[in-house]
Amino acid sequence: MKLTFVVSILIEVTDKLRKFLADQDPVKLFVLTMVTAMFLPRLIKKGMFGDGLLYASIARNMAEGRGSIWKPFFSTSYWLENIPDHYYENPPLMLWLESLLFRLLGDQWWVEKLFCVFVIILNILLFRLLWRMVFSNHPSEQTLWYLPVFFWYLIPVVIWGNVNNLMDNLLLSFCIGAVLFQWKAIHCSGSAMVRYCLMAGVMIFLGLITKGPVALFPIVTPLVYWLFWRREVPLVRMFGLTALSSFSAVMLMIGLLSLSPDALTFFEQYWHQRLKAVISGSRSDMILSGWSRFYIVYQLILELSPTLIVVSVAYLWMKFNHRREYKTLFRREAWSFFLIGLSATLPILASTKQSGIYLLPGIPMFSFGFAILATPAIISLKQYLSERSLVMRLNTSILVAAAITLVYSVATIGQTRREATLISDVEQLHTIIPAGSKVAVCDEMMKDFMIHTYLQRMRKYELVLPSSVEADFLLEDNQCIKAMSSSAWKQDQKIPLKYFKLYSR
Repeated sequence: MKLTFVVSILIEVTDKLRKFLADQDPVKLFVLTMVTAMFLPRLIKKGMFGDGLLYASIARNMAEGRGSIWKPFFSTSYWLENIPDHYYENPPLMLWLESLLFRLLGDQWWVEKLFCVFVIILNILLFRLLWRMVFSNHPSEQTLWYLPVFFWYLIPVVIWGNVNNLMDNLLLSFCIGAVLFQWKAIHCSGSAMVRYCLMAGVMIFLGLITKGPVALFPIVTPLVYWLFWRREVPLVRMFGLTALSSFSAVMLMIGLLSLSPDALTFFEQYWHQRLKAVISGSRSDMILSGWSRFYIVYQLILELSPTLIVVSVAYLWMKFNHRREYKTLFRREAWSFFLIGLSATLPILASTKQSGIYLLPGIPMFSFGFAILATPAIISLKQYLSERSLVMRLNTSILVAAAITLVYSVATIGQTRREATLISDVEQLHTIIPAGSKVAVCDEMMKDFMIHTYLQRMRKYELVLPSSVEADFLLEDNQCIKAMSSSAWKQDQKIPLKYFKLYSR
């Protein structure tokens, strides 16, 4: 009886699996598996870019009562010039949100990793909503919502950035939300139009207190739309939508600064310490000038090159199949997103500090544009792959690849992805140096971003110079030009360190 029951269950599961494999879109399954394979194995290992460690350290400290949303705290030995005890380099919304996760889960090494998972899932859901909004009158194209996700994950800085706990990833969420609400407002009237404009303003405001002025670029969406549909929508209406969204964001910011003296103090410091320096180049880490400011354009072209190759292949596919519609369908929508992407990118030319990281909030707009251009080719490809047995074989192969990815990820949880010897040594130091201690280092190490962030994130160590009487331990690495050992310090060899040399008084 039991055997018969088990067999019937197996038959039922097999039938459902066969039905699932036959019904799924193999292109969608491929895209989702590709993103998982490029995201998950890199995420679940120890090690992270310094900015992500910095933000995680501040969020952890905030959760434990050291610092607050308007007075974020990293350590008393923060290393940049002219920096006070509190962190005013970037607005604090993401730091505060991440601190809530630390409060819930405690100081685990994977908390910021989990935050990255939440953010990428949120962004993919927002991609889907925006895509379906753009193609609200085209049901067959609506089902291709995964295309911008695919083109987004062809961009190297996106692959790298999504696992590194960057503010720009959360900023992207608010920027996509703002573009989505602006697009909705364009196609509505009356109270619905006003409501969506106000919601777009809310998204822009949240972006502003996440990463600063770059969050303003979605404001241009109605005006960009008018450029391509000017015979269908009046310019005055598009100006009105832009003004209403802008007014909403500005009033929220004014309200915040008026009601919270701490917030006002924070943004005053943020202006003097960061924004003013970015414009004037008055800080040693902000020195780009002249033609060097076009670095961001070069970086944009470089990051988009894999996408350009894939779209070129799609074009050749359509041309080879004599499908003229590839040249005519949805060009206006595609160019709208290209211009919105440029509105996020080109203002960076004014900055004396540039990085590929700064492309993260705006570069998905290019992904949307290229995805729209590739839509006819994907529809053609899906027709080519429509034979039921072929679909089942493809989906089976994709699911096997997904299963291998998951098994590999589980098997490598907690292994080290980068800075392996540094992480290994810091994990051993806790047996000698109590958490939260002040640790002396040489001048060269005091300037090392990664040393500060790893020691603070993993053991809450604050770095000081050897002359400090607060330090009972001293660390050296191969950067130190002059050995700091003297009669005041003796080498401690109780633990086998590879990256550091440890001394105690």
